[in-house]
Amino acid sequence: MNTDESILTKCLFFTSNRLSNILRKEFYFCTGAQKPVYKQLTGTPKASFCIENKFSPVMSFNGDVVFEENLEYKERAFQILPMLKKMYQEPTNPLFKVFHINIKKIRTFSYAEGPKEYSLE
Repeated sequence: MNTDESILTKCLFFTSNRLSNILRKEFYFCTGAQKPVYKQLTGTPKASFCIENKFSPVMSFNGDVVFEENLEYKERAFQILPMLKKMYQEPTNPLFKVFHINIKKIRTFSYAEGPKEYSLE
């Protein structure tokens, strides 16, 4: 983790990976309240993440971090990522945090087309 608070990109676990989340402008992640990244996200609630594959441009999704306290999201994360049980035992563990990024901008880059930016606001 970079300690520079101006850095927006944090690498975390997906709790969902469906294309419909892009259309809803939300991607879900999880982390622990005891981790430095949680402090960074609560102090500067903005984040971005990138997707890259050989068939499309690199895509960077950028937006605001919103923490979810709804138990349904935490239970779903436990279903998708069974390793969470070893780390947090139960979805109700107060150290277990689920959040989504409310996507505001998408940036793309390819050598053929160069950089592009799309606003979702």
